[in-house]
Amino acid sequence: LHHRGHQAAPMRLAMLEPYFTKHHLWLFRCVGDSIGSKPLADEISTDAGVEDYAAVATRDYARHLWEVKGVVVEIYKSSVLTEMSQFGDPNAGLQQFSTYV
Repeated sequence: LHHRGHQAAPMRLAMLEPYFTKHHLWLFRCVGDSIGSKPLADEISTDAGVEDYAAVATRDYARHLWEVKGVVVEIYKSSVLTEMSQFGDPNAGLQQFSTYV
């Protein structure tokens, strides 16, 4: 809607518990092989993953919306999963130009 200049284009982006994983999980069938429907647990490795792709892409797009379109970005976090780097990427860069609640 922003590209069209439509009056209904959003002026606010609220992110509720934004979680950015660094690894794929076998449960989503992204890593490892399987026999039938059972994954091979020893084939699953957490060494390779998506790294910070999702966090960086989200940060860059949200920054673009703020800087170019004036869209206010709000981040609501209350879970340890979204705040600690041991569980995922807390995406501190996203907080630099948003309201953190």
